[in-house]
Amino acid sequence: MCFKHFNIGTMKNILLGIAILFSISVKSQTSVYHPFPDSNAVWNINEGASCIWSPFASISYSIVISGDTTINSVVYHKLNIPYVDTTQAFCLIDTPRYLGSVRQDTSLRMVYIVPPFDSVEQILYDFNLNVGDTVQGYLERNNGTQKDVVISKDSVLVGGQYCNRWFILPGYSVYLIEGIGSTFGLTEALPGNVIDGIGFDLMCFQQNGAPLYPYGIPFCNLIDGTDQLNFEQNYISVFPNPMSNVCQVNLPDFFSPYQNSLQVFNILGEMVLNKQTVGSRFSLDTRELSTGIFIVVVKSGSKEIGRQKLVVE
Repeated sequence: MCFKHFNIGTMKNILLGIAILFSISVKSQTSVYHPFPDSNAVWNINEGASCIWSPFASISYSIVISGDTTINSVVYHKLNIPYVDTTQAFCLIDTPRYLGSVRQDTSLRMVYIVPPFDSVEQILYDFNLNVGDTVQGYLERNNGTQKDVVISKDSVLVGGQYCNRWFILPGYSVYLIEGIGSTFGLTEALPGNVIDGIGFDLMCFQQNGAPLYPYGIPFCNLIDGTDQLNFEQNYISVFPNPMSNVCQVNLPDFFSPYQNSLQVFNILGEMVLNKQTVGSRFSLDTRELSTGIFIVVVKSGSKEIGRQKLVVE
């Protein structure tokens, strides 16, 4: 009986270990190919830079697939920027423009691009890369600097499914994501080891009106000059609350590219504090607020994101 019990327990442990290893393996990479979109897709990009006369400047825009075109008898999908939000531009200049036309070969797991003012096809994404491989093609930075090499490979949730992901540059946190593309501006050349003060970030990705990346975000609206955010939810959090020395007011990271303001009102409805930031974090301390009960209101542009009661002890 003891021998039988020992075997069952051992077998359970072995099976549990196999299950854990299988789960880790599935999450680290997947053999299922998730194709690059060919319609109804939106990539929201934020371009940021440091200016001499401003600590931070940024522009935001959407990249969309807008129709097909035929080049050298091959059908491609056109990539366009329909609108550029220059509210916080300062030293940055950009305009609506055509980015090129793309197609993919799902059997080869490759995406190709014909750049603007060109008719020759180049590799945009090679979704067969392994650790140690060099990124080549349209995204390669051709200026004699260190080549962009795959540092690691794992997977990430995109719309509830795990897609392969390749980590390229630790300094800029650049990833290539299967089914989405680069987190560094989609079609922008990778920065290599050059620190030029300009960065491109994929804020979110959606297809067929559904926000898919980052996984779990409530919306990923087309940037077209109208109100961009869904303000039906109370997004802000305040901790600790009650506050005795200092507290942090936090927004979800997808608010970080926007110009946000924090306003604090006392129980008489009088505004006692007004702070501005481009980012998703505010700090408050007792040098700014006296003891009492306050209402903290956070706005993005002219729209209220949410409000919370704050007790200062």
